[in-house]
Amino acid sequence: MDESNQNQVAKEIKQYCLTISRPNGQRNEKVAKEIKQYCLTIDHLNYNTIHSAHQIKQGVEDKWRDSIPTYFIYSFFTFNSIYSIDWGKTKSENELTYHSEGFERTRINKLLSFCFEGAEEQAKITFSEFIKKNLPDKFDTHDKFDTQVFLGLIKEDKNEKGNVKEIVEDKFGRYHYPIKDFKDAFRRFMKRDIPNEDECQKIAQFIYSVRCNLFHGLKQVVQLENRNSDIEKELYKLKVYTAFLNGINSFCINQIKHEFSAY
Repeated sequence: MDESNQNQVAKEIKQYCLTISRPNGQRNEKVAKEIKQYCLTIDHLNYNTIHSAHQIKQGVEDKWRDSIPTYFIYSFFTFNSIYSIDWGKTKSENELTYHSEGFERTRINKLLSFCFEGAEEQAKITFSEFIKKNLPDKFDTHDKFDTQVFLGLIKEDKNEKGNVKEIVEDKFGRYHYPIKDFKDAFRRFMKRDIPNEDECQKIAQFIYSVRCNLFHGLKQVVQLENRNSDIEKELYKLKVYTAFLNGINSFCINQIKHEFSAY
């Protein structure tokens, strides 16, 4: 992020943090500082995730190559940094509050509920447009992204539990999420101009399953980087999931800033 953008972000966050107050109207400087710092962190993290080059090389003589799994992981790390905070409780108790209990899925749903509840129609439209604009071209062509072609790449193979190639129930059963629910939600999202909370929760839940299978499934780095037809399909799917994560992250950060500016 260049200096002018950093200064603008800092100015905006300083302005809304100065409005945070206790019910009696007296500003709590400590709370304002904590929220300001956390918001600066996730804002910068999201910006750098989207705009940085995510590349790897395997040896000194090797050239730097784009790493799609790395991009996905950074995007999910940003997402995790946002949903780790209980924003509803932070607002009601006027104190930056981390979730102390509940599964990751519950925390994801609470974040999206908090953001959708206060979002104006235009914010939702911008959210949808951001994602659709950043989706990759149709697989194996330079045509426009095709929903049906993408969904056709997602198949359930119960003989390959935990393999990153398929999103299936693995030994960590709570990571499983039905593919049909995701596909139905994805189709509805792509047809609408204004997304709704339920669809986005289902999509986010499925991407969480992808994250868990990528982290805990049976795979090696070479499986993700060697270019063959099967791996190209998996990397393509990760591009789509990353576009959604970046859109969700940007939408949630903007809504959090909006919610606390009016607090």
